[in-house]
Amino acid sequence: MPADDAPAIYLDHAATAWPKAPGLGAAMAEAIDGPMGNPGRSPHAFAERAHAAVETARRAAAKALGLTEPWRIAFTSGCTEAANGAVFGVVHAMRRAGVGRPTVAASRGEHHAVRRAVCALEKYDLADVVWIDPCPEGRVTPDAVAKAIEGRPSGVDLVCVQHASNVTAAIHDVVGIGQVARDYGALFLVDAAQTAGLLAIHLEQLPIDLLACCGHKSWRGPAGVGLLALGKRFDRQGRWTSPKGVFTLEPWRLGGAEGSSEPTRMPPDLPARLEAGTPNLPGVVGLGYAIQNCPACADHNDAQALVHERALRTRLRRGLADLSGVTLLGPEDPAECTGVQSLVLDGWPCQDVAAALTASFGIAVRAGFHCAPGACEAVGAPDGCVRASFGPETRADEVDTLIQAVRALVGAPSVV
Repeated sequence: MPADDAPAIYLDHAATAWPKAPGLGAAMAEAIDGPMGNPGRSPHAFAERAHAAVETARRAAAKALGLTEPWRIAFTSGCTEAANGAVFGVVHAMRRAGVGRPTVAASRGEHHAVRRAVCALEKYDLADVVWIDPCPEGRVTPDAVAKAIEGRPSGVDLVCVQHASNVTAAIHDVVGIGQVARDYGALFLVDAAQTAGLLAIHLEQLPIDLLACCGHKSWRGPAGVGLLALGKRFDRQGRWTSPKGVFTLEPWRLGGAEGSSEPTRMPPDLPARLEAGTPNLPGVVGLGYAIQNCPACADHNDAQALVHERALRTRLRRGLADLSGVTLLGPEDPAECTGVQSLVLDGWPCQDVAAALTASFGIAVRAGFHCAPGACEAVGAPDGCVRASFGPETRADEVDTLIQAVRALVGAPSVV
């Protein structure tokens, strides 16, 4: 239950889900209080139980993402580490092979987890970078990707696009964009922080090569754990083939790894190659538990929660559509969106709006740039915006309270 001073209405699920999956705390407590050691490091029962728990979570994640080979799942501290690792791992691999400067193409609307990693490549002159501009609704289209990268004499090696924007809610055409990447011989990295557990993702049927996920949003798992999933273009040693040659994905962390005594290099096989150090055992166990209890993961269909959240987004848009001084961001068609709605109030700094909603109406929303200032700028909100995001347990009357609150802030009459 929320604390006595917590907002009564929680509309910040795009930041982190609340409440979490029922029973999550008890599942994680077993990894702390139960007889579990350091997985894979010793032959005793404590270590073997921990190893079994990690592999159970790995199998659950692979199944949820449509992968038949669990070794394609590498656990991370979250989506940020997974996305960073993918960007740096690909570029490092190509530079190490001595084939010239890699080229990375990324949307300007990306979350900082990708955009800052790509900016670092540009700053330190490690790769050529091509920036893709989102359309005015905040969507990245296959045509925009093709236009940005066509005619480059050195080609393109990695394309990076979110599955869905955490600002505009727009779901990107990852099939079309992935095919463009294929046509140019590039790998395709997708940030699925907003969609894993909400949209059906079947990596063996999608042109996605690297998928970064977090555990604490639509999967309703714990914070501080995530994963990088590798598609079918990678083999067990992390190798992939492009028009420029054969490359091996470089690890982004170095240290102890399960089943390896080589003193200078990480093990050759996945997932150990990418999982240095002692894992976050309670987090991994919690993530596996949450995935196993996620309705969207059972049969690779979009979650019923998606239908519910889209309906709430539509309800909010209709309740605010007639207000002058309120700008609703993102596509109007709910079929093109997740359950996120961002807005701007004329004359109101977005932080002041969020503070007023919390203090006067007991509503928790998020304000600012949402770690994606490029997406805000693309949709005409260069100073940031207020974001309401819904979860499977959000009620229609809670959305109605938000509508009345926004109308009160702009001095409009209430509606029934």
